[in-house]
Amino acid sequence: MRRPPAALLLQAILAELEQSAFVPTDFELPIGAESEGIPALRLPLPDGGSVEVYGKVDRVDVMESGNETFVRVID
Repeated sequence: MRRPPAALLLQAILAELEQSAFVPTDFELPIGAESEGIPALRLPLPDGGSVEVYGKVDRVDVMESGNETFVRVID
């Protein structure tokens, strides 16, 4: 019996999370909109206006490797 694509995707994601050196550092991290998290991302528009990206990120993981820090966002 062939597994549905969603089951295969979930299996791949779980395998990545299990073997990864990333460490969860934030959950439900607020972004912008009067939050105490990180500021909203403001993107300029061609007409001179702008759009602001805000909300909550489900999870943020960090991995230190040598002199570098890597961040993975899971949303």
